[in-house]
Amino acid sequence: MQVYIQSCIYQGCPYGRPWYNCQSSNKGVLIMDNYVWAMGLTRATYAVLNITAAIVIWKLADVGSAMKINAIFGSLMGPLTFLVVSGIGMAGLAKALSPFKMALILIGMVLILIGTSR
Repeated sequence: MQVYIQSCIYQGCPYGRPWYNCQSSNKGVLIMDNYVWAMGLTRATYAVLNITAAIVIWKLADVGSAMKINAIFGSLMGPLTFLVVSGIGMAGLAKALSPFKMALILIGMVLILIGTSR
C-alpha cells in the first residue's frame, strides 16, 4: 500500500471528493491532508516522549525525580502539545471557516487551558 500525503484543501481530491472527505480510495491509496498529517505526527512525537519519560521514571526509581519529570510533562508539554496541534488544525481550517468561528475556537482553546490549570 502506498501512502501519498497531499493537501486536499489546496489541490483538490483526485477522486472527486470534497476536501473534508478526501481520505482514501478503493485502490488502497491513502490521501491525507498535510495538516492532518502534521497533527498526527505531533501527537505521535508527544506519545514517544511520554513513553520515554515513563521509562526514565522507572529507571530512576526515585519519587522526587519522578515528580520532577511528571511536572515537566504534565504542566508544560501537555498544554504545549495541545496548543501546537490546535494551531495546526486552525491553520488547516483557516480558509474553510469564518473569522467568527475561528475566534470561537480560539476562545474555546483558552477556556480549556483555564479550566484545566491548577
